[in-house]
Amino acid sequence: MAGARAILFACTIAAVALALAELAGGPAPAHAQQGAPSLAIAQVDSTRYPEITAVVTVLDTNGVPVPGLRASAFHASDGPAAVAVAGVESVHDANLRLSVVLVIDTSGSMLGAPLDRAKQAAAAFVNALGPNDDVALVAFSDAVRAPVPGFTRDRAALAAGIASLQAGGATVLYQAVQAAVLTARMSPAPRKAIVLLTDGQNDTTTSTATAAGSIGSAKNAGLPVFTIGFGDQPDAGYLQALSSATQGQYSAATAANVGDVYQRIAGLLRGQYVLSLDAARPADGSAGTLRVVADVAGSPVAATAPFTRGAAPAAPAAVTATPPPAAAQASADGGGSGVLSAVIGALVAVLLVVGGLLAFRRLRAVRRQRAVERHAGRQSDESIPFAPPAADTAAAPARGPAGTGRLVERAADGGGRVFELGAGPAIVGSSRRTATILLPAEDGVAPEHARIWLRDGRYLLHHTSGAHRRTLVGGHPADWVVLEPGDDVQFGSLRFVFEDDGPAGADATGG
Repeated sequence: MAGARAILFACTIAAVALALAELAGGPAPAHAQQGAPSLAIAQVDSTRYPEITAVVTVLDTNGVPVPGLRASAFHASDGPAAVAVAGVESVHDANLRLSVVLVIDTSGSMLGAPLDRAKQAAAAFVNALGPNDDVALVAFSDAVRAPVPGFTRDRAALAAGIASLQAGGATVLYQAVQAAVLTARMSPAPRKAIVLLTDGQNDTTTSTATAAGSIGSAKNAGLPVFTIGFGDQPDAGYLQALSSATQGQYSAATAANVGDVYQRIAGLLRGQYVLSLDAARPADGSAGTLRVVADVAGSPVAATAPFTRGAAPAAPAAVTATPPPAAAQASADGGGSGVLSAVIGALVAVLLVVGGLLAFRRLRAVRRQRAVERHAGRQSDESIPFAPPAADTAAAPARGPAGTGRLVERAADGGGRVFELGAGPAIVGSSRRTATILLPAEDGVAPEHARIWLRDGRYLLHHTSGAHRRTLVGGHPADWVVLEPGDDVQFGSLRFVFEDDGPAGADATGG
């Protein structure tokens, strides 16, 4: 027992040190003093590059958000290049809208007093947010419950949803993280965050979600995840890694202080600044590092965060000279040979016959694909972890029923293939029997590698080939992902860019 207590104490000390390091924007040195001002970058949006939007939190020596900072107090850079600070909006002044996905563990270990205390603290957290902020409630045990309610500002509805939570079952922690990311990405709010409380570890085999995949999905979404390890046996290592990867924070909590932890997170979220930045470096799709410095009462504090410098320009299409017709070439050669003409005629006849056979086989393949699509369409709803809530319909215009997304292959010669996704489901794989986007097995593509389809105005990707094959989105392992225009998608060794000309896709890319 004494050894267990020592381990728990060491984990708690490590968690506190990590949280302080995150607030400072990097690893904390061993001699770092407590009580210093700090800055953290919560979100970076470079989809409209060279315009960049950064959400930052600035804390004073007491760990309290610093109000009243103006644009002149901030400086930014991308490596050696200065980034102009065009404007600063304070949450306190402008009351900028915030969307929070509140995720609560309702597994069997939360039964009784733990869940009751967590519910009280979560309800107080909701009430501490601003009047224009909205919250979606996600609960999980051996399955993930659909957000009830979805994003809403109705505090009575949120209180009723929290009060209705009941404990029981196992813990699908990794799938819950992916579901929360999916929910958050549906919101059009300029600032988003996930606040997750759990008292245990992922202890179920009913979900294919993985620790790496869930962290990758959250990191790829570009929003902070604040994690709360509740009680004596949370998976602190996983929760710390999740928060660290997403510019969030990890906090250890007990029944006695969980309310204080929630209130501190609410204070951080309600004390942020939104910086409008203008970059000078070209939009070449390369990786950049944004450094933000704030002057807090004469003391400069800084943090860094990665971002992408726009999208790389499309490679020019290769120009191929069209050879002259064979007959004309023969005439130009001055042959006039009847033998040559007869040979050419025979070749043309053979090509016509072969072309007819290939067209017939292609027609049969198309019919089989359509049958597969109809069957997959009936099954697709069973695969999604939950039905995502509809966000503001005015902010996410519906596409036409056919959909407008596509996958464009990243080919070295610029002549990559283009696969239209339609409304889906598009089945990516190497099986000629089931795949609607057929890719070679020798490139590491599974028979049924992934599915992509349109749902609630967004394209969803689900990795379906298990842990021995991977699907990467933005360089991170994916399980469930909402695709955004410009995303780099990799199946096996083949890489594609997701594009979308629809209204929502144009909004996301600044079109």
